[in-house]
Amino acid sequence: MAVSGSLTRSVLNFKSGAKTAVSSIFSGCLLIAGLFALGPFIRYIPKPALAVLVITVGLSLLSLPNIRVMLKTTRSDATVFLSTFIGGLFLPLDTAIYIGAATSIALFLHKASKPGLKEISFDQGGNLHEHKLVDRKDERPEIAIVHVEGDLFFASSELFLDQMRHLVEHPALKIIILRLRNAHNLDASVALTIKDLVLFARANNRDVIVSGAHPYVERVFKNSGLLDTLTEANFFRYHAENPTISTRDALKRAQEITGTKSADITIYASDKKQS
Repeated sequence: MAVSGSLTRSVLNFKSGAKTAVSSIFSGCLLIAGLFALGPFIRYIPKPALAVLVITVGLSLLSLPNIRVMLKTTRSDATVFLSTFIGGLFLPLDTAIYIGAATSIALFLHKASKPGLKEISFDQGGNLHEHKLVDRKDERPEIAIVHVEGDLFFASSELFLDQMRHLVEHPALKIIILRLRNAHNLDASVALTIKDLVLFARANNRDVIVSGAHPYVERVFKNSGLLDTLTEANFFRYHAENPTISTRDALKRAQEITGTKSADITIYASDKKQS
């Protein structure tokens, strides 16, 4: 990449036709040669002329259409842009960039730390309806299948555990099947959270089963020791040739634990879907 030590120098280098990083060495050599050959005459160049050159190059970095998109698309985009822009007016450029990056990370963690579970059920007319997990006051089935989709990491682990505990505490529920086929970015915090959930469920005469576990999830479970707590009997891996077989086997295992050949089942799905 044809980049130099600053944004303005990089743009000037690029607009001059530079294609590779060697251009920085070439421009440096020209600068040294010019310094020795024309050094005595540099002091006669008006500083306003140099300032205009820097400002002109800097203005070429601005894209008004992109700025309008940033300000109008989402509040998060606008917040990141404005924090970086204002920081650039009063602070060194690198500090402003750090502020923008930190703001972006903080906003992402804020979004990711709020996973929500919704129950999907059918009415008498066969139509689908969604309900928030905390809103349901009626009797629940014995087995709950919880679909976890998107990022599940340290920022969302505590809230996820609270929601799952709320589900476990219902007196009619006996088994929770965590379907982790579309769960991503699991970390040690999530492993400890699921371990706490398993122990909490068993302390309340309930159990947790995992289905749809792809290789990354399995590696996290093994490395953290969570698989030993959960046991192989309650862990069902994802099979690409038959995506639903792990859930079927998990249901069979749930029926084995409950001692019944049939049971009422409900399905929960995360309302935050990210790929």
